[in-house]
Amino acid sequence: MLPAVSKSEYRQAPKGCQASLGLALLLLALACPALADAPPIIDSLRVDAATLNRVVPDASAPTLAAASPRSLMAVGKASRLACPASVKPFLRPSGLFDSASGPVLKAAGQAVRKSRPDPAVYLDAVAAWLSQHLKPADEAGAEAMDWRKAWPRASAIAKAGRAGSLERTRLGVAMLRSLGVPARPCLVDGQPRLQAWMQYARPQKLAGRKGAVKGFWAVEGGLAPGQALDAWALDAGELARASWMPQEELKAEHLASERAYFAASQEPEARAALASLTSTGRLPLSAPRSLSAPAGAEYLVLAVERWRFSVEGSLQALSELDLLLPYLPHQASWDAEAAPATLRQDCLAVGWFTDRPERLHQPKAWGDGNWERSKEHAVRGQLHSLALSLRRPGAVLQASLEGLTLTGRVLRSDNLAAIRGASAQAWPLGLTYVAKTDIALDQKGFFACQLTPTSQAWGWQIEAGSPGREDCQVLMPGQ
Repeated sequence: MLPAVSKSEYRQAPKGCQASLGLALLLLALACPALADAPPIIDSLRVDAATLNRVVPDASAPTLAAASPRSLMAVGKASRLACPASVKPFLRPSGLFDSASGPVLKAAGQAVRKSRPDPAVYLDAVAAWLSQHLKPADEAGAEAMDWRKAWPRASAIAKAGRAGSLERTRLGVAMLRSLGVPARPCLVDGQPRLQAWMQYARPQKLAGRKGAVKGFWAVEGGLAPGQALDAWALDAGELARASWMPQEELKAEHLASERAYFAASQEPEARAALASLTSTGRLPLSAPRSLSAPAGAEYLVLAVERWRFSVEGSLQALSELDLLLPYLPHQASWDAEAAPATLRQDCLAVGWFTDRPERLHQPKAWGDGNWERSKEHAVRGQLHSLALSLRRPGAVLQASLEGLTLTGRVLRSDNLAAIRGASAQAWPLGLTYVAKTDIALDQKGFFACQLTPTSQAWGWQIEAGSPGREDCQVLMPGQ
């Protein structure tokens, strides 16, 4: 659960991080005058995390009440009285969702000006307003600061009139909460969407006691066949795709979400696709990207989330870095906060790929097959995250591949100076017997060389540094 953050923290955190980063870079420039005229070195690590899930029809799941649910829905004060206690936090302002601010209230009023007070109608009206009034924009990065404090609040997004997908969802959640509709962000096939809670059954009195209100979390636009609700916010704050300790300098870039679908009888093919990802960083072209299974049939989905983490300078050793995985296990009891559903997901396998094999520290739990972390909350469901730890490099290798031309440099990790007596080698990956290519480094650690053509290798591995202080990087053509 994300901690509550005060207004002063939101204002001061970016300035403080930028100031400390600027001082560090100034000291680095004074210590290494030889590098003053060189472009900055960006130390990065790519991680692809994947889960293979079996999607199973669940005939025992509840269905909506026979009566039309619209007559039972409520907004505003009525919604606050009707919804269960675990849903009520999603009505209040929190963190980046400043739903009580003037810009958010104004935007919400414009969105529902001609709409009747119905959560379903409000959800559609807010989604339409966001599409009409927000211009596309690049996602705000969390460069060298805690991402939970770096991104703009909903009120700032409303004023700017520009938003990426995450920011669009953040403003939409705040607008719905200001209208009295419980709302939270979620991910559908890896893409941010709005969720709103709606009542569909009145509480019944049983043995003199009042039963629970029945309701469900509706997804903006609904779910198409084969689409999966990957995750939702566990509390009233922003949904954390990736999280790390706030004081650790890091930039996180979510590269892509990718899905491949298989029939239940194609489990060997699905596992082969997962194996291809973990060994080469790519899904096979033959892996189907759309669902073709008939309605009501079991199927398999291979979900991949691609990340790149980087810093300017040397990527220091980090505490555990949590990546959210698209895995929603079946729950025995679908309570008042649960959406009526007819599917459940069972995880069959997990895999990962990194272009820095020597940097990634594998926790002991992975060797035991216990790769997941369950986090149970009052809100129904569990979300699972993959915890990664990174080793501090002995050297910092920055290499790029254009065609068969390999260029880059290798420097000390502590002061980014050239390493005396350093050596570098490259070799093709995917071949049984390979000849390594020696790479010559100049006095400043730069190198450039031509690689031997080969049509059988899927990529190249570079190793550079001094004995005991090498760094490795995997490079793939076209990426």
